[in-house]
Amino acid sequence: ETCEALGGISAGLSRLEAPVDGVERLGLLFDFQREALEIVRRGLEACREEVAALRECLALAGLLRPEAFLVQLHRHRFATARTRFGFASEARLHDILNSPDIASAVGLGAGA
Repeated sequence: ETCEALGGISAGLSRLEAPVDGVERLGLLFDFQREALEIVRRGLEACREEVAALRECLALAGLLRPEAFLVQLHRHRFATARTRFGFASEARLHDILNSPDIASAVGLGAGA
């Protein structure tokens, strides 16, 4: 479906090769971008549905615990964010909790 839709859009893009004024060209480009984004959105939604179905199949087969998946997803996202923003730390939970201010804040929050 996505490939067919892209073919239709690329055919529409050929209209941009014909002589048109600046405003008309911008309108055509806007329409092209809107159609292309809609195709991407539909493709993304289809991928999300397939991933959800695959996770359910794996869970039903006893091959994947949903909690384990969520833990790994969190770890993956955290590692991606660390790489993206260049975060690196040698601190460990023990080091953090040995700070009186942080330990106090954690203790207050834990009782909430």
